[in-house]
Amino acid sequence: MRLLRNGDVDAGLIYDTSAEPAFDAPDLALHPLLSEPYRVMLAASSPWAEHAELDFADLSEVAWVCSRSGDEASDRVLQRTSQAVGGEIRELMRTDDLYMIHGLVAEGLGFALTTEAAVDADFDVVLRPAAQDLGERRVSFVTRSGPVPAVVRWLGRILQARTHDGDEGGSSG
Repeated sequence: MRLLRNGDVDAGLIYDTSAEPAFDAPDLALHPLLSEPYRVMLAASSPWAEHAELDFADLSEVAWVCSRSGDEASDRVLQRTSQAVGGEIRELMRTDDLYMIHGLVAEGLGFALTTEAAVDADFDVVLRPAAQDLGERRVSFVTRSGPVPAVVRWLGRILQARTHDGDEGGSSG
């Protein structure tokens, strides 16, 4: 965001949550690309995978694979939801390596909070909704407010078209 605001870049992709819109500001123009609900990712072989829905109140003994930075949207959602049911997060590991996250979860070592678009089908994992409202992960194309270069407008139109193909509701997965 600093690079964008300083004029060092003309556009970017940002991720935030529906419950905590982090980038709503008058100097920015956000163009939503997709929005999808957070889900709990777990090993397909886990006994928890038999549940249609997971209640965070029952997950106090579960270890979590978290993002490297606790400021990531998924970690903020995980913290907020765990605290709402009086629990604490047991961290197995912090990493931003998606293959590592999927591998640890697929081996049954922990759970992770993610969205359907982020799931790698090469791993034996499943997603389950939570009884609690986890909100949605939003992805937006962002520019500074006001005039932008033609190529940036062109890129924005391409991203909008690619993420909204066949989707009248404005979200994609």
